[in-house]
Amino acid sequence: PDTSRALHVSDIHLNPNAWPVMAPTIEKYDIDVVIDTGDIADQGTAVENTLLDPIETLGVPYVYIRGNHDSSGTQAYIAAMDNAVVLDGQAAEVAGLVIAGVGDPRFTPDKSTEPTDEAVVASGERLAAVVEASEDQVDVALVHDPVGAEPLGGVVPLVLAGHVHERQDEELGELTQLLVQGSTGGAG
Repeated sequence: PDTSRALHVSDIHLNPNAWPVMAPTIEKYDIDVVIDTGDIADQGTAVENTLLDPIETLGVPYVYIRGNHDSSGTQAYIAAMDNAVVLDGQAAEVAGLVIAGVGDPRFTPDKSTEPTDEAVVASGERLAAVVEASEDQVDVALVHDPVGAEPLGGVVPLVLAGHVHERQDEELGELTQLLVQGSTGGAG
């Protein structure tokens, strides 16, 4: 009865089939919170935002961080939803879990810019500082790109990520597990 059940999704890339899969999964497994580690959009446009409206119908809190395909407009659109919790450099308690998250520092939907790992690692370092300064024990940290998870090793027990469209499960030292969701929706 004291267990919090979370459904981790990532890299939906506007696939409309993601929502009809999530809804019955939430119901069947009595999910308390959906955690989305980004790339919910492809180009981050206002037109795409209307395809995200099913978030409000899921019936549970929806914790979201921005991916490199998600614009600040996408982030703001989701933040305005009643059940959404958008994290970008802070922590929040949701469904009995203290979750800290940071959006991807890059916005590269057309891949015309060469992203640098240094910016991603720096965002992970900033998130690690937030976790360490938190008054509450942080249970889960969220980054979009797993490269940003490295600074969180030993700082938090679980890090969730996406971005690479390939499921991964690895240890970041002895105290931290990194779980990378493949692609919940599509490959962009």
